Amino acid sequence: MLEKGIKMRVCVVGNDGVVSTHFGHSNEVSLYEVYGNHFDKLETVQIIGHEHEGVPRVVCSFEPDVIICGSLGEKAKKRFEEHGISMMTGANGPVDHVMSLFIQGVLKSVESTCQGHTHDDDHDCHHDH
Repeated sequence: MLEKGIKMRVCVVGNDGVVSTHFGHSNEVSLYEVYGNHFDKLETVQIIGHEHEGVPRVVCSFEPDVIICGSLGEKAKKRFEEHGISMMTGANGPVDHVMSLFIQGVLKSVESTCQGHTHDDDHDCHHDH
């Protein structure tokens, strides 16, 4: 559980209300404000089309403290590190449920890096398209 009095902004990257297993194929980013053991969803932005830069751009525009997602490529990781955004990878399930696990302190980040084949936009991942 988060300490009382700590307030933070958290982005969860998903597809139709479920944490996305492939960051670059996500169709929405939800922004939450977390305060102690309570969270409020402030906004969900839809990502139109398959554009790997669209998701990181939306996340960075929200200026979150933390991003929660399924997997994340090296290019996106580097971008978020440069912006001082903490990353929790390996999450799965409904977005609101994942947020509940996060505020309870039971959501654990596991290494889940996209790698394998190369896309035209210099994004490496191992998922099927």
